[in-house]
Formats: sequence, structure tokens, C-alpha cells
Amino acid sequence: MAVIDRVPGIEVVVKVKGSTAAEHDDPEGNDSYGPDTVTKYIESVDGAEFSVVTEVKAEYDWNQPNHYVSHYVHVDGICMRNTRLSQQDVSLPYEVDGRKERQPGAEDWVLRKFKFAPVTTVDNSDPLRIDSGRGTTSDLGTIVVKVYRTIEGELITSHEPEEYKTSSLQISEKLLKGRSVSHGTALSEGEAIRAPYNLDRKLIFIDGKPFAKFRFIYRSRDALRTEMIIPRMITPEPLNALSTSNSQRLARSPLDTKTKPRVKLEPSLKRERVETIDLTGDEFESQDAKRTRRLTPIDLTGS
Repeated sequence: MAVIDRVPGIEVVVKVKGSTAAEHDDPEGNDSYGPDTVTKYIESVDGAEFSVVTEVKAEYDWNQPNHYVSHYVHVDGICMRNTRLSQQDVSLPYEVDGRKERQPGAEDWVLRKFKFAPVTTVDNSDPLRIDSGRGTTSDLGTIVVKVYRTIEGELITSHEPEEYKTSSLQISEKLLKGRSVSHGTALSEGEAIRAPYNLDRKLIFIDGKPFAKFRFIYRSRDALRTEMIIPRMITPEPLNALSTSNSQRLARSPLDTKTKPRVKLEPSLKRERVETIDLTGDEFESQDAKRTRRLTPIDLTGS
């Protein structure tokens, strides 16, 4: 969950296919964007729908009464939606899952949901923009939520959002300037919704600028590895990439194992009972016998 220490109580997450996306820290830190900005990397998947969830917690300091916390959600450099939360909306998550548009030539409104679309690179370096309905190439692959303190102004007629053009997301590789941009955002065909109110109050920015900014850079898993956001996969070194000596050593190893004789340990031979006869006439004895037998002399003289 992306949070900013200097601005407690404001939280923003991105959900992909209904689940909160895992966030990875920006290896370059946030120094280039200031202390009130946090940057996270998330993984994008071809065709997966996503949404942005904002929430104001009880820790937020409502030091200025009767004001709103307004979130402006920008995708690929285009402002898609804005939310307006009051002190009564504390701890109530607000989800932005698409863009509301009126059908051309009709009074019907539809919600076109956000989804990731793969980017393809081409050789042509023109135009400098992807198309007239998108931001510049530097905005491609980003979700930015700008948070303002606002108050209500005069009553105005709600304006209709400009048409968001869905292109084929073809872009010159030269314009990417070495960035591993894998996806942009496309919109679904749309589902019918109730028409918004025609009248609304103009919002006035109290500070004149956002007091917090949440940046999410979305990339494919391979692109995250290329930019060293997540660890690379460790693959075994191919045999042809080894040195000659190492290749020969690995080639001999199985043979050495096969040619080594296997020594079978046999049990000790049984000890046999062996008798030794003493021809000197003294005695004979058994090596293993527990007792010794003596010969009785026979007199052959007959006397």
C-alpha cells in the first residue's frame, strides 16, 4: 500500500483483476519528485482489468474545516476521473475502475473499464505523441493520483469528458529512450450506467497544487526484471558457453563415475576348526578347542 510519511492518513492502492497489486520500491528513490511523492512499480498483464482505490483514514489532519480531499486519477497522462471525499467519508474506500462517457448522439452513459494493453514498437519516429487522445510517451505506463484540498465554489453545469481514443499503442522505439515500456491502458467497450447529475459545484484548490502525489509505474514481469525492479531468474549456463577445460571436466565426470569399480564388502570368512598333529609325539591340539587331548602311549614290546 502506497503511503507518504509526511501526509499520514492518505492511502492509494491499485487492484489488478480484483486483487491488490504487489508494490515494488523505486530503485532511484523519490528525490527527483519531492518528499510529498511516492513511486511504486507494479506488474501489468495483457488484457487484465485494473482499478485505483483511494482512502482517507482517521489519521488525516482535517485542520481546515469544511474542505474535501479530492483525488484526480491520471492514466497515461490523461485525467480519467476525480473523487471528492469529506470528513464523513473517513475510512470508506473509493474505487475508480474506469471512465464514464456518454454515448455519441445519445443520452445513454457507459462505464469503460481500465485494462492493460501491450505496446508494440515501430521504426517510425513520428508523431511525437502516440495519438491526439493520449499523453506524451513519458506518461505511457503510468498511473498518477494527485491529491488536493478543495472547497466548493459556484454552481456549474457538469461538463462531459473528452472522448478517450483507444489506439493500437504503437510507438517508436527511439521515443522510449531505453525505457522498458511494455503496456499502456485501453478501455473496455463499456457497460450501461446511470447518467451523472447535470449540475455540480466547482472545486477550488485551497493550496493551488496537490499536497500529495502517488505514482504507479506498471510493467510486465520481464520488463520489471530488465529494469532490475525484481530479481532476474537464474538459468543454468549452457555447455557451449563454458571454457574448454570445464567442458572436458564435465564430460569426463559421468565416465569416471562409471569406471570406478564397486567394492562389495563381504562378511569375514567363517573360522574353520583345524587340527594340527604333532609328529614329535609330544601332543596335538586344536587351535579353537577349549580343551586339549593327550595321546596314551602303547607298549609294543609285549613285556
